[in-house]
Amino acid sequence: MATLIRVRFFDSSGDAALGREDTGCEEGEYGVAQYRDGGTNYEYRDFYIQFFRLRRSGKSCPKHRSASIFNSTAMRRTLNTGFTLVELLVVISIISLLSSVVLASLNSARAKARDARKQQDFRQISLALQLYYDKYNRMPSTSQNGYGSCEAGCSAPYSPVAYNQLLDILITEGFLPSRPRSPRGDEYWYYDYGSGNPIGVILVTNLETVPDTTTGIPPSCRPFGANWCSSLSATKAYCICNTY
Repeated sequence: MATLIRVRFFDSSGDAALGREDTGCEEGEYGVAQYRDGGTNYEYRDFYIQFFRLRRSGKSCPKHRSASIFNSTAMRRTLNTGFTLVELLVVISIISLLSSVVLASLNSARAKARDARKQQDFRQISLALQLYYDKYNRMPSTSQNGYGSCEAGCSAPYSPVAYNQLLDILITEGFLPSRPRSPRGDEYWYYDYGSGNPIGVILVTNLETVPDTTTGIPPSCRPFGANWCSSLSATKAYCICNTY
């Protein structure tokens, strides 16, 4: 609670102190109040001048008048308008913590969105492959038959050319609306292991937000012991087998 310490009076110019340190009213025109709050002394002038304007009648101002001003809840709310350094540091710390939480949540949401897009792309390609097989009783042929193909960034004998040829065939047949592209542009793989086996055409990518497993999330397949879709090593690989 704020407690009044003293009121010092000044002449009408507000420059020279008259030497009084009580709450009487004599010749001064303005006053400066000092008070204590929480072990700290504060001094106010100018803005709160209306509370210390003195009367020229020579009558003294009651002491309790000034004291009651500073002890009132309304005045404490008026005077305590600033922030201390500690309060500012606390607010900055809270804002920083909230920003970190929001950023982490945003990054997680983006990663989940990328995973959802990859799974949707593979569903589209798998359906297109099955429609093509139903029509021609075989899978699409490319310039890299017998080898895998990738979306981008792979080296010989793998080829992004063959990957695009495959997608273009499915688009020409009307089974795909456009070339599915991974969020980063180099994360999709395709390999045709032929008919009469549990693999067929396999589509491969890696997800970000799933746990490392040896089985993959459904409908993943892990047909190999030591390969990109290993059933022995726990990874985030997402492999879709299209048997025919």
